[in-house]
Amino acid sequence: MYGVIIEKGPVNWQVLQQSDGYAAAHLEGRVCVEEDVLSQNAAVIVRAVDEKNSSRITPPVFAKIVDGKWSADLKMPTGGPYKIETFLRFNDCAEKRGDRRFHIGVGDNYVITGQSNAVGVGKDSADDPSDENVRMYRLSGSWDIAAHPLHDTTDTKYPEFAERVATGHSPWITFAKVLSRKLGYPIGLIPATKGGIPLSFWDRREDGKFFSHLLNVLDDCGSGVKGIIWYHGCNDTYDDTLRKTYYERFKYVCKDFRKELGGLPIITVQLNKCTCTKDKNLDTERKHFNELREAQRKAAHNIENLYVVPSIDLPVCDGIHNSCMANIVIGQRAANIALSHIYGKEVVCDAPDIIKAVKTGSNTVELEFKNVYTCLFSDYNPTELLPFSLTDENGRQLPCDYSIKGALVILEFEKPIGKKAAVSCDGPCESGLVPYDMFSYLPILMFDDLEVEY
Repeated sequence: MYGVIIEKGPVNWQVLQQSDGYAAAHLEGRVCVEEDVLSQNAAVIVRAVDEKNSSRITPPVFAKIVDGKWSADLKMPTGGPYKIETFLRFNDCAEKRGDRRFHIGVGDNYVITGQSNAVGVGKDSADDPSDENVRMYRLSGSWDIAAHPLHDTTDTKYPEFAERVATGHSPWITFAKVLSRKLGYPIGLIPATKGGIPLSFWDRREDGKFFSHLLNVLDDCGSGVKGIIWYHGCNDTYDDTLRKTYYERFKYVCKDFRKELGGLPIITVQLNKCTCTKDKNLDTERKHFNELREAQRKAAHNIENLYVVPSIDLPVCDGIHNSCMANIVIGQRAANIALSHIYGKEVVCDAPDIIKAVKTGSNTVELEFKNVYTCLFSDYNPTELLPFSLTDENGRQLPCDYSIKGALVILEFEKPIGKKAAVSCDGPCESGLVPYDMFSYLPILMFDDLEVEY
């Protein structure tokens, strides 16, 4: 090659993580020109230009040449696509060619972690096209325009992330498109997970190997990170110990993420329904999933800068994986959470969440919810279709009637309520019918074993 050679720096399609509206790019390389050119006051010039109209974005950076080598630091504002240009200036106004980098964006990057619904296994179809302002770090080790499936291991650089099942549609391109439109700059997605893995694979006190794999990906991709997308939990529902310790172990994983990556926000998704119930005890299966959902709800209450998105009202495509249309809704909900809690925008985003349960009569319990903007509603569904239950010293019983008043759900039971009772939202949810807020149309967050106040 002749002229200015870039050996280190941003690559085509990369999103550089911004901070306070700017990103710094460090470039290094060498020059390959005639000796008499170098002797004529030669210097490498580096600049960023708007790729769409070639307007100059940054003042030129003049880099000295020492033993045929050069380095430069370029500061670029949020936006793009930018083109980084280099050329050799000598004899005050003469120029020789230099390498370029194309389609550079300056914005925010999100790393995708968890298991299969984070990977994305939507198998049906939906209109969710690519956008040049949404980029991804492919597992082949290169940056590109984001396209489904995000988790594609063709020519992978990371065999530990290889799937044995076919991956498909995920929520995160929609998530990134909403953010990009609202924020006005590119969003990068960094997939770093695998389907069917337990929480122990992320907990470095146990196995922790996928935590290390994630750090390797982030180091290789060459960009910083704005936040973490976490969608996980199904595998840990099937073991009593894993299920009951999930919250404490997940809390440690979040602490570990922030120790390694800084105090990043974490966006989580509460588990959707599981309809793979042939030859299983349905009540037990639902209860186990709901115990995990309660751990996720508890995490959003108690772990700073962590947020939860509901999904129970959305369809699945194969019994446990979200459909494409469900993924689009989840992506929109997650983006609204980010816009509100991470970027400080005025967005209605928080799902109705139980505050308390109070015994108001011998056989009635009143459930009070927050994040209700107008009133809760359940489409006048029959009582047996709602997912509530009550457990006391006499066992478990389902409500025989209900009513809704604003942010209150009043449940009535046939039998008197015992001295120590708890309510759960753990019943049949295959239809996705749960009360929702009439303004936001967000469903209530599922909860489990909330103690009844007397």
